[in-house]
Amino acid sequence: MAQRAVEVHGLREFRRELRQAGQQFPKELRQANKDAAEVVVPEVRRRAPKGPHEGGGNVQPIVASVRAGGTQRAGYVAVGGARSPHAPVYEFPGATLPRHASESRTRVATQPYIYPSLDAKADEVVEVYGKALDRLTRRAFNR
Repeated sequence: MAQRAVEVHGLREFRRELRQAGQQFPKELRQANKDAAEVVVPEVRRRAPKGPHEGGGNVQPIVASVRAGGTQRAGYVAVGGARSPHAPVYEFPGATLPRHASESRTRVATQPYIYPSLDAKADEVVEVYGKALDRLTRRAFNR
């Protein structure tokens, strides 16, 4: 399956124009990017590997570590963290880094769940993002 990304051409110029239109608009663009990423989060949670962690210690399930974020340049879905160091390793092959004084690494079989989720929701992301940019454009430039 080919992996898709949602890319917006001309976003750099749009950001520059928003900054000139008013200080609040770049913050609204960041929120629009985050809102577009939020569309993918439920699908990522649904597809995330479930079951016992293959290492030891007190870990958080991958489902609980999935979150959306946004900057003025992009929206993103983040997984993992200090309590779920194994989450990205399921998507991107490898092993978790040793923690503390341990030399052991947790190796897991690759089970992609982030990019297939984006693939499944790409059309919806484009629709939500397009509507958000339309609203933002009307507010910023039609005074």
